[in-house]
Amino acid sequence: MIGRICLAAALYGGLAAAAVAGGGEAPEPKEDARAMEEKLKEDGKAAAALARGDLNNMDAIRKTCEPLLGTARALTETYGRELIGKQPDSADWIRGRMEEKAAPEFEKAPVVLYGKAGEADVLDRWRGQLRESLLAVHGLIEEDKSVVAEWMYASDMKKVRGGDRYFRAEQIRNTLREVSKLLTLLALPRETVRVGKGGTILGDDFAGGMANWKAYGGGKVAVEEGKMKMTGQGCTVWCEKETGDAIISFDFTPLAQHGGAAGALFAFPASPLPGKDFSASAGPMPNYNYGISTYHVSLCRGASGRTNLRRTGCGLKMLSTVRPDPCRETGRTYRVELLKYGPTFQVFVDGALIHSYVDAGVYGDPPAKGCFGIRHFAGADLDACYDNFEIAAIVPRH
Repeated sequence: MIGRICLAAALYGGLAAAAVAGGGEAPEPKEDARAMEEKLKEDGKAAAALARGDLNNMDAIRKTCEPLLGTARALTETYGRELIGKQPDSADWIRGRMEEKAAPEFEKAPVVLYGKAGEADVLDRWRGQLRESLLAVHGLIEEDKSVVAEWMYASDMKKVRGGDRYFRAEQIRNTLREVSKLLTLLALPRETVRVGKGGTILGDDFAGGMANWKAYGGGKVAVEEGKMKMTGQGCTVWCEKETGDAIISFDFTPLAQHGGAAGALFAFPASPLPGKDFSASAGPMPNYNYGISTYHVSLCRGASGRTNLRRTGCGLKMLSTVRPDPCRETGRTYRVELLKYGPTFQVFVDGALIHSYVDAGVYGDPPAKGCFGIRHFAGADLDACYDNFEIAAIVPRH
């Protein structure tokens, strides 16, 4: 079963070995850091050129990214030690960020198929992630403001003052680790499984009101005309039924956006971090990003024109970004489905596969079980209705 993939020596193979050979010990002198920065810029341009070309030339991408990852790891260590010296009160937190946990290694690439999606759709999503990640690496190296805004989390820098260089190096390293994973998945033999819905764990058409839900934060959440309606910003609502692998389905009707920063995100499987509860998901975004561990997908994202799949709990981490936003029109009802099966998380809108992510633990242990939640962005109001909600068991259909 794909949810119980065996470990083998495949995932980071060549890149991990090259990183060690290329200098896992970060030099101390500042001039060495400057030399590494120059090396990043040189190799980053090559990575961006490959991203704009033939992504099937994986040998060339791997050969380019091996030294990049080695350099990024060395810079992360160098800047991390420098930051600990400046901010000793945050030393434990910084060391936790610097540490790379051993990643699971796949014997075969897990290809999960649901609905009308075929293997070509999943591979296309992986190649799209690879292209966006390579371009992001180049943008982060060059400190492109638009890339930094999407791929780095500003509250990290606010949490530890003066950490800009460290957090940039860390994100370059982590994005290159995702590149390594994608290269491995695309090169491995595939283990394909088609899955479908099993029994219904919970169905809710809101005829009974909000009995299965709990709301937090500002705005208004109420059942109107047989649908759950959310209005406002920074507000959240959580289904109180916890589950593991499952398919979450619901109707999403964005009614009106009041400002270009409006949008909705859908989280699953979500759990509060130790000492927190789901109230941490409401209000300012940092409370949510450091208080709730989950995957979430953002849809109807106002002026951005894209949809992002992210991970929270250790900040806000980009996993997959896709254009165009499939829910960009207001006044229209979309059928949204979130699928979690082992290390795979997928997002569908009206039956089309939008995101397909395989979690190799770059940002910590993958969420195993939790609740489903909705959050409207802080900063601008979104009015939206939700209906015909279902949590269904997921079953393989070989």
